[in-house]
Amino acid sequence: MTGALLVVGAVLYAAGVRRYDRAHPTRRFPRAAVAAFAGGMAVLAASLLGPVNRLAGERFAWHMAQHLLLTMVAAPLLLLGRPVGLARRAAQAPVRRAILGVLRGRVVGALTHPAVTWSMFAAIMWASHFTSMYQRSLESPAVHALEHALYLGASLLFWLPVVGTEPSRHRLGHAARLLYVFLAAAASALLASTLVQSGRALYPAYAGPGGLADQRTAGAVMWIAGGMLFLAAALLVAGAWARSDRVTHPRAGA
Repeated sequence: MTGALLVVGAVLYAAGVRRYDRAHPTRRFPRAAVAAFAGGMAVLAASLLGPVNRLAGERFAWHMAQHLLLTMVAAPLLLLGRPVGLARRAAQAPVRRAILGVLRGRVVGALTHPAVTWSMFAAIMWASHFTSMYQRSLESPAVHALEHALYLGASLLFWLPVVGTEPSRHRLGHAARLLYVFLAAAASALLASTLVQSGRALYPAYAGPGGLADQRTAGAVMWIAGGMLFLAAALLVAGAWARSDRVTHPRAGA
């Protein structure tokens, strides 16, 4: 099922790019966006269909790596591919009007508010780790699929105001984006430290020999790798801010 959904998504995106390019032969859809979307789909496939998914069922550390790939790598790459913007420009008029209607609706407006996207991302991360959901996801393929859907959906919404490539009524300035990212990094680090410092294995599925060490490794993966990914995002935002300032306030005589 997962593989089929990925194929459908890739085919629809490719069809949209072809349609857009035919309509704009002198101004094709940005190839950097196409490459980003392809990269996001590749990361999704690698984390959900490859060895990572099998290892995630055996080791907590690999499960954490899988979640980082979904939330911190795949999600922003998919947004950099501008799939919503592409759909708006490539779709036929009735579909385009329907998309615009959804984007302008109250539900989407509320769900894409930065305060909501940040809170939803943090809440799902914490709730999934400190309720029965995490253990149940290891016991039930359906719950595991739901967990991945929640993680990916929350991550797409979370990164939306940071990436800033898709149409949205809520725009954050560069300073606000940096604060948004740093606060999320702090919440993630606190969650990771809780896993590292716990004196017992939190999930029965990983509570066998070496289970506590595995949990602490998972926490370290979240803390270190997740922190580095948040730092990379902050540096990219800072770089975009600097470029924006150079365009807005060019040096005299330059």
